[in-house]
Amino acid sequence: MARRWFAGLWEIEQELRNGKTTSPLVPWTAGQPLPGTARRREGEAPCVIPIAEAVIAALRGDVLEARTRVGDQPGVWVRRRPRRHTRGERVLRFDWPRLDGLRRLDADLGLVALLEAVAQRKRATDLLDAWQALLEAWAAAERELDHTLAVPLARAADELWYWLIYRDQEPLPGRERRRPLEVESTCTATPDPTSDDLAPLLTDPEALAVYRDTGLVVPSRLPEALTRRVEGATFQGPQLGQLVLAVERGLHAMLVGPRGTGKSLCATEAAGYAHRELRTVEGHEAMQPVDLLGGYVPDQRAATDPFALQAELACRLAGGDELESAGASARYAWADGPLTQAMRRGQVLFVDEANRMPGKTLNVLLGAISRRVLVLTEHGSREVQAADGFMVVMAMNQGQGYLVNPIDAALADRFPMTLEFDYLEPKAEARLVRQHTGIPATVATWMARVAQETRSLRRTRQLPADMSPRGLLAWGALVKEPLQGAGDPGRILADAALLTWLPGVAGRDSDGRVNVETRDLLLQMVANHRPAGV
Repeated sequence: MARRWFAGLWEIEQELRNGKTTSPLVPWTAGQPLPGTARRREGEAPCVIPIAEAVIAALRGDVLEARTRVGDQPGVWVRRRPRRHTRGERVLRFDWPRLDGLRRLDADLGLVALLEAVAQRKRATDLLDAWQALLEAWAAAERELDHTLAVPLARAADELWYWLIYRDQEPLPGRERRRPLEVESTCTATPDPTSDDLAPLLTDPEALAVYRDTGLVVPSRLPEALTRRVEGATFQGPQLGQLVLAVERGLHAMLVGPRGTGKSLCATEAAGYAHRELRTVEGHEAMQPVDLLGGYVPDQRAATDPFALQAELACRLAGGDELESAGASARYAWADGPLTQAMRRGQVLFVDEANRMPGKTLNVLLGAISRRVLVLTEHGSREVQAADGFMVVMAMNQGQGYLVNPIDAALADRFPMTLEFDYLEPKAEARLVRQHTGIPATVATWMARVAQETRSLRRTRQLPADMSPRGLLAWGALVKEPLQGAGDPGRILADAALLTWLPGVAGRDSDGRVNVETRDLLLQMVANHRPAGV
């Protein structure tokens, strides 16, 4: 049975103020006053952690949908993404004095209050002014939480607190919302699909500005409208959130890009964030359809000599014998291949290095994707129907620099989503190196700029190859300990380059030796990117 309680304004204030004292998301916690306050605030203000977390959740795009009508009644209906390590989206319905779907007084109360304010844009001018300024600061910070957001975040949090308690009234005794809030832990209400969706207004400053001027909600043009936000991932890049969205919606996807750009890592983490089970296949030149579909293998329980049974199996298959015939099936057992297993269990099948497979093997996926049916001809022509949730993600390298096979156009057409992968920008790549190795930021930036230049020269054919992210991380791992000593960083980086990425990038002469001229050019490049004062 759903849990219901009545919370007065005083109880809400006490719970929100005293429930949590710190949060890693909020840089001004640990008892410090807010660095920015609301217009109606006189003096310092304490940080109300759930309200500040609500601001960050909305800023990051946790609100997936927010309708302005519930059924035929006014109110706010909110669908928000799962929190980390939780399953299932949360649905909330809010129309003071009633709130459904709130299991405890936490950040979700701040979220629905924020959307209530957006729905009443002419009354909530102070809060929307603060939110507009926060969105502009968020864009200037490249949509990352850092110290430059402390003041606008704090001001928006304090304005949201005032709206929750007073709406647009002056903060005087007797002007608070006095009616008790009836709270129920589940929500069965459905929104009016014809009403406005306010979710884009929380992340898109242009859409918010248009809405405040005209009352019209325009579709967001930000890339976040076609992605999911993820936290704590190893993979860096928007492709992860996009692939999570594809997996959630069951859209088959192709991942295409240079080596070392994280395609395999992205697929693995996307399945985890979408709470889906992943089955992986590594493509190679010798792969046959049976490796995907399955086949008969000797039944070890009935075999006295497994080697003789294996030889018999090979002879029968070569002669075209039916293993379903009497007597034979007792000595052989059918084993599903990874494609068949994924279809039966509704899993995500990840085909890595897909275009290294022969075309006839890869085309086995055609029927599985288009008709969601497999016919196992060697298993008595039995049919396997795909269970709900089955989908395919393929990763591949393309281009003349790779020994790969072409992808059949009919198969490529079965993949509605194609995600292009590329190397990170130097700033993001330097941050990745720091996270993995712990080397100083100046050195990581130095190394990332060298990697970037090798790629620029590779594109103009001045180098035979470029530095992959794997090579960059290996370089960083090798220099970590020597950099802690008193040695020259330039010498350390040059020596480590000779042992990691440089031989592959420089290429080799006809005798198999590293090209000396190109090697010297790359060592000079390392020296040229040395930052001042390092």
